[in-house]
Amino acid sequence: MAKHSEIFANCTIEIEEDDSLRVAGKEINYDYDPVAQQWSASYLPYTRYDSLLELARAIAGDTVEFVDSLVTGEQVTNEQGASEQPSDPED
Repeated sequence: MAKHSEIFANCTIEIEEDDSLRVAGKEINYDYDPVAQQWSASYLPYTRYDSLLELARAIAGDTVEFVDSLVTGEQVTNEQGASEQPSDPED
């Protein structure tokens, strides 16, 4: 994957050249297993993903650090760098 940016679960996900992963502006350290061809990170231990994007989406949607932004109304950054309030998950 060359460069990818999207908003998922009210968090901006940015991937560059499979070398850099950011979720909501935070650099995420991850591991790649070349034998299994799968990605993992300490945010979701014992879980592996077939792509870095799948891993990023799981981190954004399933980890307390990022899911809390939905509950607290913490601002997240969109692709253009503008701050915005997360939408109500029930909308």
